[in-house]
Amino acid sequence: MRNLHPADTGGTPTAAEAAERVASLRGAVERVIKGKPEAVRLAAVTLLAGGHLLVEDVPGVGKTTLAQALAQAIDCTFQRIQFTSDLLPSDVIGLSVYDERSRSFEFKHGPIFANIVLADEINRTTPSTVTCPSAIASRSADCVLGVVRLISSARTMLAKMGPCLNSNERLRSS
Repeated sequence: MRNLHPADTGGTPTAAEAAERVASLRGAVERVIKGKPEAVRLAAVTLLAGGHLLVEDVPGVGKTTLAQALAQAIDCTFQRIQFTSDLLPSDVIGLSVYDERSRSFEFKHGPIFANIVLADEINRTTPSTVTCPSAIASRSADCVLGVVRLISSARTMLAKMGPCLNSNERLRSS
């Protein structure tokens, strides 16, 4: 996992330099995501603010590609979590695996340790699993099996979910 730091430019950038960097970021993402300037703007603002973004839209319109393009534009790590009804918190956080050669447990980091995490179809999992990335997203460390694991402070989570249907629409689509 990369720990991102501001570029060493010899001091705080001027407003014009900052605006130029944001425009460069948006331009890099918009070369991949065509016709969605508002989505790109919101993703860039979310990243710069150190926040998290929930995107609700129909399948196949580029939500995953937006998250990947954003990660690639700033050269950081990207992981996608497919939320399903059988997903466990350990699938998100990671777990310790016994290594017979060293006769010790080795921690395998889960996808939540990436700089940009895409939580795919977050509305399709159990409440206990949904709270796992949400809780971790607000912290800079997590304790797994009694060991504190540092989580990158440069982390943004994009969650996506399909449109919520009312009961009549669900019945018609079945």
